[in-house]
Amino acid sequence: MNKPADSSQIHPLIANRWSPRAFAETPLTLEILHTLVEAGRWAASAGNTQPWRFVLAPKDSAYYAPLFASLDEGNQAWVQYVPALMLVVAQIHNGKRRLGHAWFDCGWAVGSLSLQAEALGLRVHPMAGFSANQLRTTLEIPDSFEPVVMLAVGYPTSDLSHLSESNQTREQAPRTRKPIEQLIYAGDWA
Repeated sequence: MNKPADSSQIHPLIANRWSPRAFAETPLTLEILHTLVEAGRWAASAGNTQPWRFVLAPKDSAYYAPLFASLDEGNQAWVQYVPALMLVVAQIHNGKRRLGHAWFDCGWAVGSLSLQAEALGLRVHPMAGFSANQLRTTLEIPDSFEPVVMLAVGYPTSDLSHLSESNQTREQAPRTRKPIEQLIYAGDWA
């Protein structure tokens, strides 16, 4: 097998992307949020089903409070300073068939959205620590849709004063990835 590519050859938008907990409280306009969703809209999807839906919640909107309330306590501690939240919801059934790749497709859309955010000087922090059932009830999400991930969106800041000591430590830790040799299999699992 050929030697894998050097990570220094990865595009800076990908290499520099990360998920901080320290965000500036600078408000985000709906125009900026729509630009991010537009980037997600152009992601690939199985059979072009485009199963993703986005609930946009700038901090000054009516949707921010229910999205924030659904977060677990650990996320609420730092998210309270984030200027916008987004809920990504997957359409899992279209009335004719179950959309088996909907979560994968939503992941692709979030990846595109995140790279667009990086290009605009923003950061996105995806979160699994939220109550999908609570949001299903609060937002009256139909059974054919499923909450997938919550996104914290904003401009990064180096001011860590509002973070807990453990989150400050996490924020300053080097960004790491598993060695590529642990991720590649040549023909069989062994």
